[in-house]
Parts: sequence; C-alpha cells; structure tokens
Amino acid sequence: MKLNLTIVLLACIATLSAQTVKVTNHYEITPLTEQSAFCPVISPDGSKVIYTAHNFSGLKSYDLTTGEMKIITNADGAGFDPVFSLDGSMIYYRPQSRIDGRVHRSLDEYNLNTQKTRQLIAPSRDIKRPIAIA
Repeated sequence: MKLNLTIVLLACIATLSAQTVKVTNHYEITPLTEQSAFCPVISPDGSKVIYTAHNFSGLKSYDLTTGEMKIITNADGAGFDPVFSLDGSMIYYRPQSRIDGRVHRSLDEYNLNTQKTRQLIAPSRDIKRPIAIA
C-alpha cells in the first residue's frame, strides 16, 4: 500500500511544472499617484491599472500610456475584487453599504469611454464576485 501511494505521489510531482514569467516593463505608479495603491488589477491590454485604498474604499484608474489618473468611485468596498471587461472598456465593481447593520453589495459598471456609472444589480446580501466572460 505504501509503495503504491509513493508511486502515485511521485507521478503527481513529476507532472508539476512551474510557470515561466517574463517581465517586459517595470512601472512604479505610487510616486505618480502621490498615494499608496493596493490590490492592483491590470486591464486585458496592459494599458490601465485599477487600484484601491488600504481599506478597499474607492477605486481609481491609472493609464500607463498617458500617466492620467481618474477617480472611478469613492464608495466603500468598491476596491474589493474589481474586474475589467474582456475588451477593457468597462470596470465592474461591488460597492457596499450597511442596511440594518448588515453589509449589502450592489454590482456597478463604469464605462471608461463615457466615464459614466450604472448600477446593474441593486444592493443584496448575496452578490458574488463578477467575472469577465466572452
């Protein structure tokens, strides 16, 4: 039994391989934004970074090509797991509010082209993390 288990474990270890990551550019955006940037998310084309504050309040966008910083929202909890759309034109985030002492989240969409926000799902207790799909 021990021999069979050892063979299976060795076979599993042999199939594991590490990813090779190649860094093409290194950007330090904190001096440019004049504040700390937490939980960064890079757009699909690599031209923008969205980030939040240490307590996940607010969401900001930094354009790596132009150096322009935009405030997307100042809402509490908005920086917790934001997601870009596949084409990078929309950002989906979940601001939170407290209703009767309980945390409720809504799902909001921010259009980077028109700079307008739209609420997609009203505040609820069971909003899950959005994902970008084709």
